Amino acid sequence: MISPVMNKIFYPVMLILFLAVSYDRAYGYIDPGSGSLILQALLAGVLAVVFTVKTWWHKLSSLFSKKSSCSTDASKNNLKD
Repeated sequence: MISPVMNKIFYPVMLILFLAVSYDRAYGYIDPGSGSLILQALLAGVLAVVFTVKTWWHKLSSLFSKKSSCSTDASKNNLKD
C-alpha cells in the first residue's frame, strides 16, 4: 500500500518517465558539454559512495563481527603503552 504522499509523487513521476520513453524519435541531442557534465556527475556519485564506504568500513565491519569492541579497545591501549 502506497501512502497518499507517495501517490502524489509516484504517479506523476511514472507518467513523465512513461511519456519520455514512449516517443519514437527525439529531435534533440546532448552536446559535448552536457554529456561531460552528466558523466562527471555520475563519476562523482560513484566516487562519493566508494569514499563513504571506505571511510566507514571499520564501523560497518564491527557491526557484523563477533568480537566485542572492548577487547579490541583493550588491545589497542596495550599497544600504545
